[in-house]
Amino acid sequence: MTDAPPLPALYHRRLRCTLHIPPGAQLAQARAWADAVFTNEAPDPEEAADTAGAASPMPTGDASAREQAAGFAQLTVRLAGALLRLARVPAFGPATVVELLPPAAGPGWPLQCALPQVDYLDSRLYERALDLARGWVMDRAVTPFDPDQVSALQDAVWRGPVAALMPMAPGAASTFPVLQAAWQADVPLLHLNGGVFQLGWGSRARRLDRSTTDRDSAIGAKLTGDKNWTARVLRDAGLPAPVHALVDSPEQALAAAQAMGWPVVIKPLRCEGGDGVTVDIRHAAQVHLAMETARRAGGSPVLVEKQVPGLCHRVLVAFGAVLYVVRRGPLSVVGDGQRSIAALVQAAAERRARLAPWDRAAGDYVLDHLALETLSAAGHTPDEVPAPGSTVALRPAESATWGRHDEDVTRQTHRDNADIAIRAARLLNLEVAGIDLVTTDISQPWHHNGAVINEVNFAPLLGGGETSRRHLPLFIQHLMGGSDGRLPVEAFVGGDGAVAAARERQKAHARAGHSAHIALADQIVLPDGQTRRLAVRGLAAHCRALVLDAAVTRIIVVVQDDECLDQPWLLDRLTAVFTPEPGPGAPPAADYGPEGIYGRLASRLLALCPTAR
Repeated sequence: MTDAPPLPALYHRRLRCTLHIPPGAQLAQARAWADAVFTNEAPDPEEAADTAGAASPMPTGDASAREQAAGFAQLTVRLAGALLRLARVPAFGPATVVELLPPAAGPGWPLQCALPQVDYLDSRLYERALDLARGWVMDRAVTPFDPDQVSALQDAVWRGPVAALMPMAPGAASTFPVLQAAWQADVPLLHLNGGVFQLGWGSRARRLDRSTTDRDSAIGAKLTGDKNWTARVLRDAGLPAPVHALVDSPEQALAAAQAMGWPVVIKPLRCEGGDGVTVDIRHAAQVHLAMETARRAGGSPVLVEKQVPGLCHRVLVAFGAVLYVVRRGPLSVVGDGQRSIAALVQAAAERRARLAPWDRAAGDYVLDHLALETLSAAGHTPDEVPAPGSTVALRPAESATWGRHDEDVTRQTHRDNADIAIRAARLLNLEVAGIDLVTTDISQPWHHNGAVINEVNFAPLLGGGETSRRHLPLFIQHLMGGSDGRLPVEAFVGGDGAVAAARERQKAHARAGHSAHIALADQIVLPDGQTRRLAVRGLAAHCRALVLDAAVTRIIVVVQDDECLDQPWLLDRLTAVFTPEPGPGAPPAADYGPEGIYGRLASRLLALCPTAR
């Protein structure tokens, strides 16, 4: 339990606590609960061995007690990592036990662990996650496993530990799934602050905030923040946009609706996700309520818009192309020709209840007043048996609150519809944009059926639905240009001879047409051989500065002491490790041997070289 990783500070945060294992605790019992409740968190392969003897309560023998305590420690640390991820903290990678000591002054086992590091987060977030995991494991270890209680316990975890941690997590709804896709693609991540992340190093790095990139325009963000401004720009560019009017009162709204012709839509000027939107307004009596709904969500003025036939289709444009298209209908059930609408709703509700709360989409399947009104307006009754494959809406429109029924229609999308979506994103200087196209048939060109671009969304939600999650690997591939974002990094280990060899290597790269920066503990050597002082100290800090510099294309690191073993070390992949021969006046040759300081440093660094494995 005391073996350290190749570089122990490879972006892990060290924490300490004490495990108090209650009498009669059963490791197998706690593991059964954990595997059932945390369904999206499979045990690490390295933890498979900790189940030996787990079917019995804590034994009294020292060796057996230590083995059991090791199992509880591993489970606690793994669940601390799981809680962080459920709270949308991108703490990817293994959560490990560094050291477990036998009880000394008291009955508890002192534990030191390492959780994946995310910079600039409150240290209490990690401490709280570990404390919650420890309490949860010990409680489950003395509670007989009951499969019927798993769903209730998942809800309790979601409302309790996860809800307690989530306010301290960085980023918004899109941030975590995008970063998870990047991690799975082996792209290194660095939290800059405020939920903004850097993916990759130096000249190969890209930066993200939610789904927005470093190439999304601030001007585009401003224009898309106002639906009226967006529509004006679209119309001026010859793109189809809705007809609408800005109003401040119900009287103005009624006059605008009568001038446009019913039905109309009334919605806030700046809200997202369908908040405050009322659709299918067909008479004056609905206008006052719709105005009040829009004002509560987004204030005044509000938009009165001529309703366009059809459904909203989210066209996700990224990097100058359409990534996917989803037809967004209201929360619905799909007929099977056998069950009634009421039975289909009940079955959908039961399926949703079986999912962990963190896996559930928005929207409740229930025949409430709004559902009954929606059914009646469409000519349906709860006892009706809909035809196989037919969709029956339970809400008047889709929204972030009511939920939606999504269908992937990427392949059916007409090229002219894809074209106007790409043009709209380019017009507003957005590398990533959610274009909402309202059309009766996405397979027909917009100019044949009167389709319009209803909205252009800055920072569109990514990873919120099945189709979006399926396309995240492609999103990351395009974002990073097909690479993992890392730069070539060579390490030279030793005394003054290592510095001289690094400078010669830099010159060789220059002769080959490549520029390389050298990182030393006290300075940077630029590609032209000039030195630069930075307002940081230590080799790890200088490496971090180079990783953040978009002008850096290649890094040479000179390692002369073990400082890098005690500081957060960003460079998790090295191209090569060199140990130059010591020159005159160099440290003793023994320092370069297997047991010497430079020999040990080189051995540790070689663990980061794929070619040496």
